Amino acid sequence: MPCPHNEITIVQRSQRQSAVAAAAYQSGEKLFCEYDQQVKHYPEKRGIVHNEILLPANVACPVQKGH
Repeated sequence: MPCPHNEITIVQRSQRQSAVAAAAYQSGEKLFCEYDQQVKHYPEKRGIVHNEILLPANVACPVQKGH
């Protein structure tokens, strides 16, 4: 029986890391990064059974599909 797990890491802009790129990779979704104006997408990522991206309640326009 599979055992779900979570791994928490800190993303640092000073280390040239992108939280949007990390979220796109982990979720298998296309996400647009407003910081560098690029779409982050990793189509080679396989084996994702379920994905869900949670955002804070105070986000004005949470998700725009189809970028």
